[in-house]
Amino acid sequence: MSDGRFALAPLAEDPGSALKELVRRSLGELERAILATPDGVLVAASNPSELDDLLAALSAAVVAGVRDAFRRYLLIGVKDVTVELEDGRVVMMRDLGSAVLCLVTRPKPNFGLIYHLLSKYVNRLLAALEQKYLAQTVEPTPLDGGSVQAAPKAAYKL
Repeated sequence: MSDGRFALAPLAEDPGSALKELVRRSLGELERAILATPDGVLVAASNPSELDDLLAALSAAVVAGVRDAFRRYLLIGVKDVTVELEDGRVVMMRDLGSAVLCLVTRPKPNFGLIYHLLSKYVNRLLAALEQKYLAQTVEPTPLDGGSVQAAPKAAYKL
């Protein structure tokens, strides 16, 4: 149809590009950001390196362990796990439901800016994850006229 009524909606951004922008907008407060599945598989990274797989696995393990150990605290609103390293850098981990977001800061970071950016980017990252996983779960239909069925949307929590 040429009248534009059936125009396709633009695709959501790639999780990696959202992470790169998050780090860029942090004005040097964040060194890197990664997304991992809850079982520790790397999904995307802001500036990929060989450390990302290790960081993804460790972040997922920490968040899973904290989720089990502090289940009642998570029910009352605990969102993040923050670990301060010996050199003053901080590793912040947030459970996004279908993924774990891990942020690595510079030494003695500006937490106000980081939390502000985090609140702005969480929904973008969730949308990018949803688009990425839904795009991967759509299977081609048989040529006999069947319809395409996408996997049901996962419930995400903030």
